[in-house]
Amino acid sequence: MSACSSSSCRHATGITCVCRCGGGHHGAKARIAWAAALAADRPTPHQLADAARARAAQDWALRNIRRQEATLPASRTRPRRADATWFFETARTVDIVSRLVAVRSEREQLDWMADQVDRACTTVLTTGSDRHLRLADHFWCDVLAALAHTLTEIVDAVDQLPAEVAELTVRSVATMTWEQVRDSRNVSFGNAPVVRERSRTFHRTTRLERDTATDLTEEVLRQTTEALAMVLLQAAIEGVHVTFDDLVVKLRVLALLFCPDPYSHAAVWNHCAVPLINAAVVGQVRARLDRLLPLFRTPWP
Repeated sequence: MSACSSSSCRHATGITCVCRCGGGHHGAKARIAWAAALAADRPTPHQLADAARARAAQDWALRNIRRQEATLPASRTRPRRADATWFFETARTVDIVSRLVAVRSEREQLDWMADQVDRACTTVLTTGSDRHLRLADHFWCDVLAALAHTLTEIVDAVDQLPAEVAELTVRSVATMTWEQVRDSRNVSFGNAPVVRERSRTFHRTTRLERDTATDLTEEVLRQTTEALAMVLLQAAIEGVHVTFDDLVVKLRVLALLFCPDPYSHAAVWNHCAVPLINAAVVGQVRARLDRLLPLFRTPWP
């Protein structure tokens, strides 16, 4: 996958981000723009180019996922790296883009939510130096996955929203979300699920340890997480941009769009990818995945 640059990262789709945007511009906006272009009745020249890029990316992803399905040994119990690369690429570029083409309101809501991530990222970057590499290391998808997981736990516990969330207060839900983010980053090394501890060669410290080794302290991370969570929750409570009925689904979809590499991110895999597969939001690509799909329906241990 290609790396993005500061001039084009809002429309980048690769899994690697080397510019100074901190990952807040990266990945999600491009596919949302692709969906808008594919849905346009009277596309602009720019949208015609976006639509062509989208169709080429979809065709490429489908060819590769079919190849992975055909070459997967029947005895395989965990996905190979290429299996995961092309499964999540088809999920994002085919399944999610197609879903957003069909539902304009969801496309516009996700676009607004992605803009909130962008604003939060800009705030962090303008208040400290050398933070962009740490933010780009799965921080935004960590926050989105954590908020989705927190709301799911609340729903399971009280089965009444938004009234019960109002009782908890937006701030307390945001605090619970930060606790989920902190716990996720405190146990995540950035390795794939198939990598055993004794085999780690790249990351021997957790993401949280690497965060705090820079000036990206736990306090900064907490404030950023809570501020972003509160913006998204308040909009849902007011019914302005998104409602509670589908907020969790949209958070999961957006986390999957933002995540640089779900294969090495347990929180996104478990709290976003698995539920989306089970809800038939992703995994419904135009190719039979009888062997591959069960490997991604299983939570990451």
